[in-house]
Amino acid sequence: MSGETPSPAGVHPCGQAGMSPKTAGPEGRSHCGLGRSGAPGHGRTVDGRQPAHRRGPSSVPAAGRPYDRAVKVLLLEDDRELAPELVAGLRDHGFVVDHVTTCADADLQVATSRYDCLVFDRTVPDGDALELVARLRADGVRTPVMMLTARALVSDRVAGFEQGADDYLVKPFAFAELVVRIRALARRVEVAHPTVLRVGGLELDVPRHLVRLDGALLTLTAKEFTVLEVLMGGAGEVVTRTELVDRCWDERSEPLSNVVDVLIGQLRRRLGSAEAIETVRGVGYRLCVSPGP
Repeated sequence: MSGETPSPAGVHPCGQAGMSPKTAGPEGRSHCGLGRSGAPGHGRTVDGRQPAHRRGPSSVPAAGRPYDRAVKVLLLEDDRELAPELVAGLRDHGFVVDHVTTCADADLQVATSRYDCLVFDRTVPDGDALELVARLRADGVRTPVMMLTARALVSDRVAGFEQGADDYLVKPFAFAELVVRIRALARRVEVAHPTVLRVGGLELDVPRHLVRLDGALLTLTAKEFTVLEVLMGGAGEVVTRTELVDRCWDERSEPLSNVVDVLIGQLRRRLGSAEAIETVRGVGYRLCVSPGP
């Protein structure tokens, strides 16, 4: 955020009033609704009202939030206090998040990984992220981009859209608004994706977050649901370990770790058969579900 117009005095970039952005609240908590490790803070919402609950930065209860379909986000943000809070908060809401601090690293990540949404702070140490957006668009990259910046002038917002940004959120902002805007942008790349997947007797309902096997409802964790969705999307074909990690986990996981094996084992138990997911040695996995009755 170096070089940007600072937020109004006493307002944290996430929209919480009452203290300087560099000053922690009680017990080391910040004032954007998140503690240092993503725990809920004790600030008020942007309009000054007390949040309905304190689980996280959103005012929407966890049980009532819509399911995020393997939404993978690349966050470009160099603020050492704000960035960890954004990453923790987004992960708490079910997003898969990679974080970088320079345009060069963001460019590399976009070239090597697939994302559903790019969230870029405009001014970072190695330049203006808007120039990166223009280069990406010229190269044919159509991933939705949100500019997250303190530059609030109309001319700045117009320039952002003209250079290829899809949304422009000015700091300070409410975290709940950031979450719903990212979801809205991610939905643009889901238009061609079927909302209900069926393979044999297995049915996965994406918007309702429901899975049925031969008519019986299964209970899956969010991560199990995401991995199963990827496997069902490539039913009959081998899905590589690298692809599973890239689409279902973030930068904290490596394809060579056993995180994929553990999750696949859990899914096999959920599906009631070790043969439901075939291991293709040295490559990946293939979903093999018998036809329903």
